[in-house]
Amino acid sequence: MNRKSWTRFIRKLREKEYRDSYVFEHIVTGIPFQIRALRKQRNWNQGELAKRAGKTQSWISEMESEEKGSFTINTLAEIAAAFDVALIVKFVPFSRFLNEYM
Repeated sequence: MNRKSWTRFIRKLREKEYRDSYVFEHIVTGIPFQIRALRKQRNWNQGELAKRAGKTQSWISEMESEEKGSFTINTLAEIAAAFDVALIVKFVPFSRFLNEYM
């Protein structure tokens, strides 16, 4: 991101509606990406992850979809357990969010 774009981005972040939308988009794109990445790191197909999570392949497909994914803490915990990883969900100030994800 060039300096001019960065300045515009920072200016937009002053608007609560924009911040809320930005965080939401980060969640709905980031979680499916993480699920796919973890699955591919293990050389699993969706069927293998589904078996380990006690779900169907179509359910996994929906969790990996940015358009269809509907996440609850329970569903994320089930996926984390299937991968044998921890799930961390936390509320942080927006400034910390930017420091961690930008």
